[in-house]
Amino acid sequence: MVLCLPTPGAGAFDPDPQVTAREPVRLIEIDRPGYGSSDPLDENPTVERFADDIAEYLESITVQARELSGLDYGPAAVIGWSFGAAVAASLAAQHPSLIDRVVIVAAPSPKKMRSGERFSVISEARKHGIERTFDSLKSSLDDDGRPELVNLGVDDGDPALEPLGVRGRVDRMLDASWSQQSAGIATDRLAVRNCAWLDTSKRVTQRTLLVYGESDVLGTPRDAAWYRRSIHCAEQLIFSGAGHLVLLTAWAQILQWVSNDHAAQRGMEDAQIRREASPG
Repeated sequence: MVLCLPTPGAGAFDPDPQVTAREPVRLIEIDRPGYGSSDPLDENPTVERFADDIAEYLESITVQARELSGLDYGPAAVIGWSFGAAVAASLAAQHPSLIDRVVIVAAPSPKKMRSGERFSVISEARKHGIERTFDSLKSSLDDDGRPELVNLGVDDGDPALEPLGVRGRVDRMLDASWSQQSAGIATDRLAVRNCAWLDTSKRVTQRTLLVYGESDVLGTPRDAAWYRRSIHCAEQLIFSGAGHLVLLTAWAQILQWVSNDHAAQRGMEDAQIRREASPG
């Protein structure tokens, strides 16, 4: 299972380690260019390229598992949180043989993603016409300093932050996103301006779950309507009182949906094999 983190976001972020440990899943996260130790793409970064990077990794570990231990991992599920949903959708559309389930969580509409309305520094840079290069954008963002909860679209009083350990995990995710200062954020913002990923996202054919918080002001239930119109096989869950951290609130339900779907699919495949093997 691949988790595509938001902007800003990096590192090995587990929404709820206790819940994850109870489910038969392997959680994979890959830092996008400019985050963690991943080099930034200062020329022509695209959402599609981000998706291809993940696909390359999935293919490599699948081959290694088969050659070293004879295991067949089969297709993965992909979860995209906020901006990560654009990457998740592109991964599913471009590499359908690698992905069989998609979960989109608290994703703003594409129009909001392109405008960067939660990133005031970027909005100001656009007004002054200096957002044309990676260096100029990064320089402006560096001056704003390490991102805080508000840059993630999270209110400091969000009830999802109250359980023990949650705030620390979110803070570590933001710290990791700033290890190269704003290189990752700048790369994300330049990538989302290329609208080709919108058409790519509309080609998602896998079963998809849309997860939104009723109180989220960044990725609202109204934004979910765009994805529901674009992805014909999408189901929807709206959590009352939840905000942009609905990923944490809904983590158990997300993992159960993914795990149960995989178990059901594997059962259907096994039954099909038995039928084909049966004489007559």
